[in-house]
Amino acid sequence: MQRHLLHLLAAGALASLPALHAVDFPGKAPGRAAATAAGAQYLTLSNDALSASWGVFGGRLVPATFRDKLAGRDLEAPREAFILAFHDGTQLKASRMRLVSFAVEPVAPRPGATSEAERAPGQQARATLRSRDGGLQVEWQAVLRDGSNYVRQRIVITPLKEDADIARVTLVDHWLRDAEVSGQVNGSPVVAGTVFTGFEHPMSVTQLEAGGAPRVVPVPGADEGPLGPDAVRAAQASDARWGKAHATCWLDLALPLQKGKTFEASSVLGVVPEGQLRRAFLYYVERERARPYGTFLHYNSWYDIGFFTPYDEKDCLGAIRGFAENLVEKRGVKLDSFLFDDGWDDTSKGGQWVFHKGFPQGFAQVRDAAARIGAGPGVWLSPWGGYGKPRIERRKSGQAAGYETVPDPWDPNPEYGQLFALSGPKYYESFHKACLEMVTKYGINHFKLDGTGSINSVMPGSRFGSDFEAAISLIRDLRQAKPGLFINLTTGTWPSPFWLSICDSIWRGGEDHSFEGKGSDRERWITYRDADTYERIVKGGPLFPLNSLMLHGIIYAKGARGLDSDPGKAFTHEVRSYFGSGTQLQEMYISHGLLTPDNWDALAESAKWARANAGTLADTHWVGGDPRKGDVYGWASWSSAKGLLTLRNPSGEPRAFTVDLARAFELPEGAATAYTVKPSYRQRELKELEGLRNAYKPVAVTLKPYEVLVFEALPAK
Repeated sequence: MQRHLLHLLAAGALASLPALHAVDFPGKAPGRAAATAAGAQYLTLSNDALSASWGVFGGRLVPATFRDKLAGRDLEAPREAFILAFHDGTQLKASRMRLVSFAVEPVAPRPGATSEAERAPGQQARATLRSRDGGLQVEWQAVLRDGSNYVRQRIVITPLKEDADIARVTLVDHWLRDAEVSGQVNGSPVVAGTVFTGFEHPMSVTQLEAGGAPRVVPVPGADEGPLGPDAVRAAQASDARWGKAHATCWLDLALPLQKGKTFEASSVLGVVPEGQLRRAFLYYVERERARPYGTFLHYNSWYDIGFFTPYDEKDCLGAIRGFAENLVEKRGVKLDSFLFDDGWDDTSKGGQWVFHKGFPQGFAQVRDAAARIGAGPGVWLSPWGGYGKPRIERRKSGQAAGYETVPDPWDPNPEYGQLFALSGPKYYESFHKACLEMVTKYGINHFKLDGTGSINSVMPGSRFGSDFEAAISLIRDLRQAKPGLFINLTTGTWPSPFWLSICDSIWRGGEDHSFEGKGSDRERWITYRDADTYERIVKGGPLFPLNSLMLHGIIYAKGARGLDSDPGKAFTHEVRSYFGSGTQLQEMYISHGLLTPDNWDALAESAKWARANAGTLADTHWVGGDPRKGDVYGWASWSSAKGLLTLRNPSGEPRAFTVDLARAFELPEGAATAYTVKPSYRQRELKELEGLRNAYKPVAVTLKPYEVLVFEALPAK
């Protein structure tokens, strides 16, 4: 019965997915995928962007060639398809495994898939490999779909005879010229000129080592000889590796893989047009992400009806009525969700995540009220137990009930410094049940999962190697129940682009809200928000899409220190800069009774602007300098339809800025070179920029103190 219900929910949820706003490929279209098995010795996948082949001779699988067709050059192929390292120090390389079978074949599209790539047909090469003793099997697959500028490699490992004590899985083993790691965090990809590669997991490790011996490639039909296979490899790549680095990307495993169980992992190898790394990588991310990019405008109860305090059904219904009247009915804004943050659960039953007595019907009334205006309910849960006094209450009652906890690595306080362990068997079962019931019983369309603990500590008896492994498993189950769910995974995340195959947004880091620089509290909050984003995301993870961040929303609420009023009249600045950032997670931490009609007008205007421009805002990226230094900064995005530019001066003094449209929009080859620039709102006229402009002729402008200006640029006819 439950399985039938989940299938019904999943089918209905697909209808709620946002329209696809994938980024245009910034160059010649990659075209249709083709596959060949030449002479039963090479498996080749190719399209107009790339070609990759693997040798299948001598009973082994070995990467053979890789060609970047966009750049017209051949690259050294990866050394191994994969490497498995064991805790006893031994290794098992793909090339040393016995090739059982192989094939090239079409990949059928899945019209109802949530990821764009899976809706496209393609081609795949696949092989079954076994260890020489027959104890371990690996199903290997390389997939190239129509329109892709990348090949994805996937392996499924299965121990056949006994548990496999695998310590590390390496999926990138590649010598690359001019290689560098794009990011300062785990799960950062490697870029090398017009090529990118990476292990598609946010907890993966990336390493570069310079120098080394020439690569050798196996010769079809060659004997291994007394010195082993490496002694009879051809001089195909006998060039010395001057200027090259050995890139490896791996994932460490904490637990043995049980007999008969499977472990899956994947990697990517792609190409980009010259000068289009960010956008072409974003093109890959947008095709593969778990849920399409799309504006998700919603209310959040934090700072409003609850702030480390409980609230009830009446409070929730009042908030829904306030937003329904002021945004939906009076101003025609589309609202997607009402997220109810900390304050709904019974903390005396910690670990169970059940409603307190203020919700006699759970979220049933909340669900129905939201549905009347075309929205749904969202809910906050904290895998590690939350914050402040409620966290202590949950932890104490939960520990007494037998739910697993671990020390907080950031807080040694014995009273506060204990976290629920999501990987604990009893706690995971309880948390999983609570989340799934939110979907099946109350129609939740949005989860804010706030606080996931250990990255690599193992709970006794757990099937997970860490709390993050448990969170990933949970999210996959929730998406199976309702594919259209919006998943915001907050505290504890970092800017690896590979998070977006799991969740829809991550936390920018830092404080919920704080203050930086000069001006009114609201201006200083805007500066803090954006300076934090610049430092932690733009610099820390340059290829993480700015369209998928939790920035902590627009704040104008009773419980928000310094942001419960607006004496400096800066609310419109906050609203326009926030929506101008292009993030799809559009949070409103707003007490509806505090806003004036003008405030509501500004909010409605920008929300409509963002939804109407979602197809372009998906490309959002940083322009300008460092907000902490008082530099003019902002966001630009471009599509073939238009360009969008948001600029802000965080300084109390006028600031000059040079607008180079071609550079700001990162115009690809073949894009329009002349644009008609006009303001997106009623704002101060900027004659130097507005009107018909050659994108390749920079213009100097001056922004007034704290000024926010937003422009759109339409290709000139």
